[in-house]
Amino acid sequence: MIFVFLLKLFLNIRQVEYIRNTKCGSRGVKRTIWISLLSMLLSVCVSSANAQHQGELIVDGLTETWLGGYAISPSDETIELGEDIIAVHELAYDNSKRTILIGVVPRKNGVDYLVCCKKMRIQYTIRRERFGVKTLRAEWRSRGYELFERMIDRKHWDAQKLITSGIKDEKEYLGLIACYLPHLIANEYREACFGRHIDSIRKN
Repeated sequence: MIFVFLLKLFLNIRQVEYIRNTKCGSRGVKRTIWISLLSMLLSVCVSSANAQHQGELIVDGLTETWLGGYAISPSDETIELGEDIIAVHELAYDNSKRTILIGVVPRKNGVDYLVCCKKMRIQYTIRRERFGVKTLRAEWRSRGYELFERMIDRKHWDAQKLITSGIKDEKEYLGLIACYLPHLIANEYREACFGRHIDSIRKN
């Protein structure tokens, strides 16, 4: 794409030089050529910004589960949450074909993370420097989002109500979600949530 752009740019510049040297061409023709040049420059800038956004990595690491490594990057997807303004990230695991979305919702007293795993929604929350899993907000449930209780491993749910305390940055919280989420799903529903990879999903 860059090669094509440079070629078009070169041809347009030569055309401008020709018009100047020969003192021919109306103002309308010259204006059209300059607009064309500016349009090409703008399109390349936008394409480069989009490519950089798509390829940007926020955090990655190992889950120490059957899903292997994980990578979290910005996403262009949207999650409808009414009046909430959120950033959306994509969570990808090495041994899963599915991409999980994580919506980040700042609050006055903390941050809510809405994890979208297939049809199920899971909420992680920061309040008073305490981070852990929590029951979905009532307004989210009213919009049709649901936590399927049967898909949850209750033992891990109780253990994850407080994962950590103390101030951490967003990268650390996102990494914790990536590592703890696989344990939260009951064995019999892991395939439904994360999908199959090369081998059948193994129980940990």
